[in-house]
Amino acid sequence: MSAVKLSVRLARDKIFRFSSRPYLYIAAIWLLAFTAVCSAGAQDAAGRRSQRILYLNSYNNGYAWSDNILEGIRSVLPVESRSLNFQMEYLDAKRYENEQMQTVLFNYFKAKFARDRFDVIITSDNNALDFALKYRSRLFAGVPIVFCGINNYTPSMIEEQPAITGIAETVAFKENMDIIRRLHPNARKMVIVGSDSVTSRAIINEIRQTIK
Repeated sequence: MSAVKLSVRLARDKIFRFSSRPYLYIAAIWLLAFTAVCSAGAQDAAGRRSQRILYLNSYNNGYAWSDNILEGIRSVLPVESRSLNFQMEYLDAKRYENEQMQTVLFNYFKAKFARDRFDVIITSDNNALDFALKYRSRLFAGVPIVFCGINNYTPSMIEEQPAITGIAETVAFKENMDIIRRLHPNARKMVIVGSDSVTSRAIINEIRQTIK
């Protein structure tokens, strides 16, 4: 079996934006282009280290949104290959989103990955990216990050962060607001139903920016 070599070349100005469902699969294809997977004809027995990818999933197994992202990653990366070590960790942020849990996860990963060195970190959705950046110097120092599914993305989110790029998630808020105004020209008040989650707050902020 040939080894897989990942050569990650990241550009800060290459932040792609996709809206709605198609991006779930495009994310993985785009990741493949940036990791430039190529074969090297070497065997594990030759002592060549497997390339290691850590996927930080903001949510939990069975959550359809991020399950689709995982399906997209698996469709283009040889995650079952012995030459590629693919590891996934769930942050379970839909159920446990608080500062105390972040500290627990940090200490857990610090102990778990004490002897590990990853070649690239994939994060999906805001919680995972926020966590990776917050603890990057202590958990993933020098490791490139590829993110996807980021709501309310602004360049300041990754300012002064080296070797990072990804895909911002956009929703057609302006187009929907234009339709609402045409259908209800006399409307003066709109109720937005959401939650106190990181994702919901980011989406509500995007809506507020749109209706200003």
